[in-house]
Amino acid sequence: MNEKWKKFFKNLGKGVWALLNSKIFYFVIIGLLVVFGLKTCNNTHDLKIENKILAQNVLAARDSVHTFRTKNGDLQSEKAIFIKTEKELREENSDLYKRIKEQDGNVISLNRTIIRLRQNEKTLNDSIKTLNKIIGEAVKVDDNT
Repeated sequence: MNEKWKKFFKNLGKGVWALLNSKIFYFVIIGLLVVFGLKTCNNTHDLKIENKILAQNVLAARDSVHTFRTKNGDLQSEKAIFIKTEKELREENSDLYKRIKEQDGNVISLNRTIIRLRQNEKTLNDSIKTLNKIIGEAVKVDDNT
C-alpha cells in the first residue's frame, strides 16, 4: 500500500476517534435512544388500544345480551357493539356505510332491526304458565308487573 493511502486511513482513524470522544457524539446517541424509547412506548400504547378494540369486537361477535341488576335494583340489559374504522365499515358492511354517508357523517340515530319478536296473547299466556310450573309464581315488583 502506498503512503497516500496509509496517511488517509491514519487521518480517518484519528477523525473517527475524535468523533467518538466528543460530547456531541454522546448527545446524539442519547437523543437517538430517547427517540427510539418514545417510539417504542407509543407502539406499545397503540397495541394496547388495538387489543382492547379486538376484545370488544370478539364480545360483539358473540351476539349475546348481558342482563344484570343496577345499584338501584333495576334490571338492565346490554349488548356489546363493534368498533370499526371507516375503511373496515366500508369493506364489511357497505349498506350501513351508505346509510351513514347519507347523513353527511353526522349520525344522529341509526337503528336496524334484524329480528322482530311477534307473540300473541295466547302464546304468551301459555309461556307464562309453563314458566310458573317450572320456577313457581312470579314475585310482584310493583303495580305495573
